[in-house]
Amino acid sequence: MGLTKSEIIIVPDEGYSNGIYKRAIKLHNKLNCQIIVSGADRNPETQQSYGLKRLLEKTLTPIPVYQQISKMLDAGVSKNAIIYESKSNNTKENAVNSLAIMKEKFPETRQIHLIGSLEGILRRYLTFKKTLSDFKIEAKISPSPTYDVFPSHLAFYRLILVPSEFLRIYRYRKMGDL
Repeated sequence: MGLTKSEIIIVPDEGYSNGIYKRAIKLHNKLNCQIIVSGADRNPETQQSYGLKRLLEKTLTPIPVYQQISKMLDAGVSKNAIIYESKSNNTKENAVNSLAIMKEKFPETRQIHLIGSLEGILRRYLTFKKTLSDFKIEAKISPSPTYDVFPSHLAFYRLILVPSEFLRIYRYRKMGDL
């Protein structure tokens, strides 16, 4: 049986948590659809981050995209079900480049399942929603655990990251990406 063509899972540049990719695997197994992993491997020196988030990113160890894709393959996801788009460096580029892949390879797509960290999912959703608005593609969100850290540290990260995300939403809106 082939993959469902009307739905696609998109994992935009989340390099700090195994939970993001575990969520993609679980959703793929449920829906039997394509997965687009969008974004270059994270490099803290070239991240487009702001303020305290930039400091936190230097303390967290990125999980390279190729390792995450290997984990999906090891979990039984077919190599043909995963498309890796490596050119994106920010959320807007994730949306634009994912849309280009969908238009070229999966024009029958009507729904995407956007997977991301709880703190960043609203900005991603708003960015993808605007990018997809002319194409009658519905975006659904699927938040996932943020970082693979001790619970006591997670509260600290969220205290820092949530306000940082609102700042990023403001900047994205100012640039016209939302």
